[in-house]
Amino acid sequence: MEKKINYKYTKLACYIGYITQAIVINLAPLFFAIFSDSYGIDNSSLGMLILVTFVTQIITDITAVRLTTRLSMRACATLAHCFAFAGLVLLGILPVIMTDTFTALLIASIVYSVGGGLIEVVISPIVDAIPVEVTGEQGAAKAAEMSFLHSFYCWGQMAVVLISTLLLSLIGGDKWMFIPIIWAAVPFVN
Repeated sequence: MEKKINYKYTKLACYIGYITQAIVINLAPLFFAIFSDSYGIDNSSLGMLILVTFVTQIITDITAVRLTTRLSMRACATLAHCFAFAGLVLLGILPVIMTDTFTALLIASIVYSVGGGLIEVVISPIVDAIPVEVTGEQGAAKAAEMSFLHSFYCWGQMAVVLISTLLLSLIGGDKWMFIPIIWAAVPFVN
């Protein structure tokens, strides 16, 4: 008798991976007004944070190909979540303890962007490799599965904006640094 493998938890971890990517990409811009008002960071520097996030993810995407040939996809996905977790914690801690707030934000941005870039490279192939248990058109079922996976980025973005805005209104903008640390629980648990 052939043993049937259940990929339910693998898929769930991949869905949460895309939520993690939404967190690392969309959280910091929600604080840009606070960074400007509280720390005097100008608009060009805020734009530089966006650029650094994007470039770091692209470089990670390019170099991750070599990493995935040396490590397993699971190890790379775990490493991605470790970087995302560390970067989010650093986003909450470094601006408070460092005198140069912009440098603190750059460091955190680079760290969590490596995690976001790795997630981008490894999560889709993991889900794509999972067999689809559907009778009929396999290609359509696989396309639906991949679309469902990618929708979690959108759901994650919506959750980040809504929950973070709610938290900012409850705790105040002067305590923004707790929000990234709260969000760091997502990649930590995953």
